[in-house]
Amino acid sequence: MSAGKEISSGKIKVMYIFAALPVGGAEEVLLTEVEGLDKKTFDPFVCVISEKGPIGEQIEKTGVRVIPLHRMGKSQFDYRIIRDLYTLMRREGVHVVHTHLYDGNKYGRLAAILARVPCIVSTYQNVYVRRRLKYHLINWALSAVNDRILAGSEAVKESVMRYDRIGAGKIQVLYNAIDPAKFRGGESGGDVRRRFGIKAEDFLIGVIARLEEQKGHIYVLQAMSQVVRNYRAVKVLVVGDGKLRSFLQERTRTLGLSDFVLFAGTQRPTDPILRALDLFLLPSLWEGFSISILEAMAMGVPVVATAVGGASEVITSGKDGLLIQPGDVGSLTAAIEDSLLHRDKFRQMGKNGKETVIRNFTKANHLAMLQSLYLEVLGKKGVKLYGAGI
Repeated sequence: MSAGKEISSGKIKVMYIFAALPVGGAEEVLLTEVEGLDKKTFDPFVCVISEKGPIGEQIEKTGVRVIPLHRMGKSQFDYRIIRDLYTLMRREGVHVVHTHLYDGNKYGRLAAILARVPCIVSTYQNVYVRRRLKYHLINWALSAVNDRILAGSEAVKESVMRYDRIGAGKIQVLYNAIDPAKFRGGESGGDVRRRFGIKAEDFLIGVIARLEEQKGHIYVLQAMSQVVRNYRAVKVLVVGDGKLRSFLQERTRTLGLSDFVLFAGTQRPTDPILRALDLFLLPSLWEGFSISILEAMAMGVPVVATAVGGASEVITSGKDGLLIQPGDVGSLTAAIEDSLLHRDKFRQMGKNGKETVIRNFTKANHLAMLQSLYLEVLGKKGVKLYGAGI
């Protein structure tokens, strides 16, 4: 679509592109965005390169279309994906293409420039932990077509600038956000405890994350092997799934923690789980910006997290949560024991954390910035919304 065109339909059509839609933080952000966009101005839909997945199905329940391409079966570059995306963009008359994560960004940007879409935005959600030359070259080259790159945190922005060699002027931080209204009512914490056989008097710790190396579950197990020597009425509920599940379950057994650590698998929604917790842990080794931290804080649950990625941009340690160093079992053990000994102090941190989220990380703030960005870029390109200047 060439610059200067008037949008006669009266709505701006926004196409979001993901490679897949499993349960995860980036996918939760997408759900927040498509559900919350002002439908009087925007007409969003989602294209998933592979299959709909659980988040895709949830998005459809909100009334937003999800179109799967049934691709991504090949490990090598697939030109058919670009063709399919291009065809869809032209057929739908897309005004904004918003791509997410590496494969979505790669294929989506290539198709969008071919389709002459006036506004191309890409979101980056994670930090690099090592050099990946192919990724850096592709992201650097394709950044030329972007009107804006959105980073989920300042840490992500710095990582993209350092590794992909993209200038600061093209990158804008847009913090991930949640809808606090979703964390009210529903199943009680007592019901959740009964469902998993956890006693009312047990101190319940929760870890909600994919079971992958990045999330640092092994350090929770190592810390718990120390904690249970002195505190027996404590349980850890591990929520999530992933390739390390069998390894972590076996490690739990060999450490003698089978009576203390429960693996719950994927649970949706997560707010009933959070409502049952006395403490939330996220011991990640690296992170972009964690949605699960925001969700726990929104519920008033005290949070202990590693000072990686966006965590230190959200939490003021000792005030609205507690930050420790990644991979430091001693510090994690001490933090858990401190939460057991000084429960009033941690409850106050939980209350402060809730106020922090409501003040700075709500869906309303995120959407206001995102919608303003779309309108600003389209306005600069001369695309006019019928009946209202942009």
